[in-house]
Amino acid sequence: MEVVGELLLSAAFQVLFDKLASSDFLTFARQEHIHSQLKKWETQLFNIREVLNDAEDKQITSSSVKLWLADLRNLTYDMEDILDEFNTEMLRRKLAVNPQAAAAAAAATTSKVWSLIPSCCTSFTPSHVTFNVSMGSKIKDITSRLEDISTRKAQLGLEKVAGTTTTTWKRTPTTSLFNEPQVHGRDDDKNKIVDLLLSDESAIVPIVGMGGLGKTTLARLAYNDDAVVKHFSSRAWVCVSDEFDVVKITKAILGAISQQSNDSNDFNKLQVELSQSLAGKRFLLVLDDVWNKNYEDWNNLRSAFRGGAKGSKVIVTTRNTHVALMMEPSVTYHHSLKPLSYDDCWSVFVQHAFENRDIQEHPNLKSIGKKIVEKCDGLPLAAKVLGGLLRSKHRDDEWEHILNSKIWSLPDTECGIIPALRLSYHHLPVQLKRCFVYCATFPQDYEFKETELILLWMAEGLIQPLEGNKQMDDLGAEYFCELVSRSFFRRSGNGGSRFVLHDLISDLAQSVAGHLCFNLEDKLEHNKNKIISRDTRHVSYNRCYNEIFKKFEAIKEEEKLRTFIALPIYGGPLWCNLTSKVFSCLFPKLRYLRVLSLSGYSIKELPNSVGDLKHLQYLNLSRTAIERLPESISELYNLQALILCECGSLAMLPKSIGNLVNLWHLDITNAVKLEKMPPHMGNLVNLQTLSKFIVEKNNSSSSIKELKKLSNVVDAQDAMDADLKGKHNIKELTMEWGNDFDDTRKEENEMQVLELLQPHKNLEKLTISFYGGGIFPSWMRNPSFSQMVQLCLKGCRNCTLLPSLGQLSSLKNLRIQGMSGIKNIGVEFYGQNVESFQSLKSLTFSDMPEWEEWRSPSFIDEERLFPRLRELKMTECPKLIPPLPKVLSLHELKLIACNEVVLGRIGVDFNSLAALEIRDCKEVRWLRLEKLGGLKSLTVCGCDGLVSLEEPALPCSLEYLEIQGCENLEKLPNELQSLRSATELVIRKCPKLMNILEKGWPPMLRELEVDNCEGIKALPGDWMMMRMHGDNTNSSCVLERVEIWRCPSLLFFPKVVSYPPPLSTSSFRIVGIWNCCRITCPTSHFFILGDVRVSNIITCKTSLLLKHLSITGCPSLESLREGGLGFAPNLRHVDITDCENLKTPLSEWGLNRLLSLKELTIAPGGYQNVVSFSHGHDDCHLRLPTSLTSLHIGNFQNLESMASMSLPTLISLEDLCISDCPKLQQFLPKEGLPATLGRLRIRRCPIIEKRCLKNGGEDWPHIAHIPYIVIGRN
Repeated sequence: MEVVGELLLSAAFQVLFDKLASSDFLTFARQEHIHSQLKKWETQLFNIREVLNDAEDKQITSSSVKLWLADLRNLTYDMEDILDEFNTEMLRRKLAVNPQAAAAAAAATTSKVWSLIPSCCTSFTPSHVTFNVSMGSKIKDITSRLEDISTRKAQLGLEKVAGTTTTTWKRTPTTSLFNEPQVHGRDDDKNKIVDLLLSDESAIVPIVGMGGLGKTTLARLAYNDDAVVKHFSSRAWVCVSDEFDVVKITKAILGAISQQSNDSNDFNKLQVELSQSLAGKRFLLVLDDVWNKNYEDWNNLRSAFRGGAKGSKVIVTTRNTHVALMMEPSVTYHHSLKPLSYDDCWSVFVQHAFENRDIQEHPNLKSIGKKIVEKCDGLPLAAKVLGGLLRSKHRDDEWEHILNSKIWSLPDTECGIIPALRLSYHHLPVQLKRCFVYCATFPQDYEFKETELILLWMAEGLIQPLEGNKQMDDLGAEYFCELVSRSFFRRSGNGGSRFVLHDLISDLAQSVAGHLCFNLEDKLEHNKNKIISRDTRHVSYNRCYNEIFKKFEAIKEEEKLRTFIALPIYGGPLWCNLTSKVFSCLFPKLRYLRVLSLSGYSIKELPNSVGDLKHLQYLNLSRTAIERLPESISELYNLQALILCECGSLAMLPKSIGNLVNLWHLDITNAVKLEKMPPHMGNLVNLQTLSKFIVEKNNSSSSIKELKKLSNVVDAQDAMDADLKGKHNIKELTMEWGNDFDDTRKEENEMQVLELLQPHKNLEKLTISFYGGGIFPSWMRNPSFSQMVQLCLKGCRNCTLLPSLGQLSSLKNLRIQGMSGIKNIGVEFYGQNVESFQSLKSLTFSDMPEWEEWRSPSFIDEERLFPRLRELKMTECPKLIPPLPKVLSLHELKLIACNEVVLGRIGVDFNSLAALEIRDCKEVRWLRLEKLGGLKSLTVCGCDGLVSLEEPALPCSLEYLEIQGCENLEKLPNELQSLRSATELVIRKCPKLMNILEKGWPPMLRELEVDNCEGIKALPGDWMMMRMHGDNTNSSCVLERVEIWRCPSLLFFPKVVSYPPPLSTSSFRIVGIWNCCRITCPTSHFFILGDVRVSNIITCKTSLLLKHLSITGCPSLESLREGGLGFAPNLRHVDITDCENLKTPLSEWGLNRLLSLKELTIAPGGYQNVVSFSHGHDDCHLRLPTSLTSLHIGNFQNLESMASMSLPTLISLEDLCISDCPKLQQFLPKEGLPATLGRLRIRRCPIIEKRCLKNGGEDWPHIAHIPYIVIGRN
């Protein structure tokens, strides 16, 4: 049930109070003669706030109170909107008179109101009159609603209640005794905890994780382990929960140790007794479910522990890592508990759901149960509770009900998951509650970056600095870190810098947010009953390739939206297409937007009306085709974040961008066409992130000095004025000179400039490109740059020595590129420390034409040299000769355009490799890699001199092998057949290769791709999958994907058999044959699909597993079997192209029976008799399944009309392409194209191309609404 939180409303009230109480705002209010009215608002709000505690309690039983709270929440949003409009008008007037003063005011305060408003700003102008009239009606509306809220408050009997009285669920106290017959999936965790308990390491052993993961269960396992019981002379278990009462905890420990009760409440006496009881003893104490972070409480409690013997331990289970750090800051390890694997979670579920029942006797319940366990997402508490709910339910429909229910819709009395997780939310500080609830804007499993979320929080006003000296982004980082430490956020399984919410934590956010947040896909796909309401303020949706307006109809009347986000914000599909109706029919209504993200769309321009979104604080146009921004952007005075990264077509920024005095974050990374900055950038005094700054010659309009194209700096004084050393918030810095090393470049001048451009020691990422000095600055070898994690030196061709980078203790990623002056790398590179490059994980040398020698310092042991380096890439280092440093930790090596001598040392210097890539090494004639015993992936490309792989050349551990562009390679080693781990084989562009694997296939091969191998005539043997009767032995091949491209000499395919049937293991999913013109037809038993043997495409029987079928460039193929493609009813993708002799009538292709078909391409050539696809031409009647989302019709030379085709029935069609139909005159049906169509392409169809022209084409009005249209070349 949605509960309107008092604490969230209280926080919203505080924001209003802060705005109303500002002296600057009050001055403006007096000038506008609204001061007395706003003062009444403030008084009424104070009176309402006093009853919020009472209202929160009563809403649970009173729907009237709940409605009152909902109305109050909407009112607070609307009041904030009005106050922000006043603030915006204040700033507009200020900027109109004195932009510099407005910038100074922006720098002087973190609020949205501005001081120093001159009296002339209140002059009686037409724009002021319009503003006053508009605001007057809004003030009246708010006043009326506020009075109504106050009247209803009295009618509902709401009273002032001290403190928060809402009853909070209390967890049942835990004990050390087991209540589970068996614990699944925690053996490794238990062993780690036991090892810690038996060691002499840290006295505190924290177990950290979100609610429901099984922290208490793990503590029990360790506590009751036989070795642990013997090791400790005294043990005690205390359930602390949310009340850290040192008296109660001391008394509980004392009772457990002495086995006697104690009624005393004298803390001193209890502590003395406990100290005496523990003196000289090695004890184990478990403090279960600790929430308190108060150091003083913990310090008072642990005083009695200090007399214990060495090796005494305290296990702490908590949801918050900060609790563990508070107890012992020096703790070196805290055990972060992870979710269970699916199999272990299933075992927990079975243990509770099928107790006293044979699971094999209930196959339907088992099938439903497996889907239920997927919802648990590895949470053992969820598996246990849901299993317990179902243990007495025996009907399929009862289990289906649980499967189809949100866990949050189940009654609390039946589902202990809900209160267990809600308790975590209850313990959040109010400011964190607001930030967490905002995450309900994201769908489940959405991965986000820290900076991404912090910018959104800032834009929504969820971060309100309480201390004047703390920046909002710093405070946001603290909030984020706290939510991570409390297990609300966790790092995504894909690694890197992204985070994700556990599914049930995401459900918790949705539950608390109620209607506040809305995801369009949740409405359109998953939950048809969920509707957007007047309470909704934040909307997101998953971006797709072709966005039609129908998707947004659900929100077109919701004018109060604050958030409109196309997801993912970063990544995902690139350059999707958005219908222009969004700009003309939707955005003009959304006047209160704070956040607008259109990342990844192919939009080239924004309408001027975007300047009307006066509340906008976050605008993301990254990865779009935007060419220029409208000048009206400069009227978005509240804008804090403008994100334009990866906008490769952006040529200029608005001239008046200096008006955006609130701008914190301007990201123009990789906006490669941007060649100059607009004037008055110095007004952006709040700017914390500026990804790059471009300076033209003779351009003196900006106060920020030369951070790009530094060759334009005329003297060192300009560099000194930049004062980079004093800018402690700069985390990432790129300094780039022009890449033209001509006579105008002054080497000594550039050395002075770079020396004076020393950044602050907080810098994390640094790139220096095309620097013309002969020596790098002294500050680069300064170990005080302890935060530096990434460094790139590029094109600094006058430098002959690298700086001592080995002393940068945090450096993880280092790239050296285009340093043509470097001949030797030696001791100077490492520095004088015996531990060098301690954190480096990735090292790249690229385009080093003169580099000859790489020496290791004699005073550093090999094991201390690059101890954590995982990836080494060397590109175009033709003169480099061995020896190279031995890197014991190296996992991945890439050698591109290097010499044969270096290749010969791979097995000696890098024998720990798991992945090896060799490209464009023209001299290499042979490879011997058998010494790389752990190698799993091998890629060899563009090695023209390679004739063969010597035997034995390949380690038996190999899983992936790719050979490409080796023009003289004649054979593969026979040993390949015996590589028992190999699963994928890719062979491309090896024209002299005659045969592949003459003796057979690797036993576990799953994927095969052969492309552009002109000499191959046959593939070896049979492709077989066998299961012997009464035996689990599988034969040598489990192929799932086969793709054969451009092999003109290939004559036949091998047999594929299943012996003996039935076969239940996986089989072919994708089979593709392209441009193999000599194959007349696949031979007998072409497909292996389940227990069915298929003769060939002409005579094949049913296949339930085949999903993709492509037949391209097969001129000898003449017919399909009777029933057409109906042999594979689950096909999802069909492509039949350039088979000009195919004569099977279209009506017999059986396409209408492919009910799962999504993508269809029919461009066979031939079919000269096809003039229309209508019913009147039975042989030509093309019947299509309604499941289609993509349709391509092409290469019908005599086709004249598609109007009678069944296009209107294709209710899911998103993409339509028509090509190479020169006589086609009509394609639009009378009923029109499907409303779902998002992309239309017409190519080489001259008659209908003319009809569809944007200017004057008679069919254009019928297609203009489609987001993406290509007509001919336009």
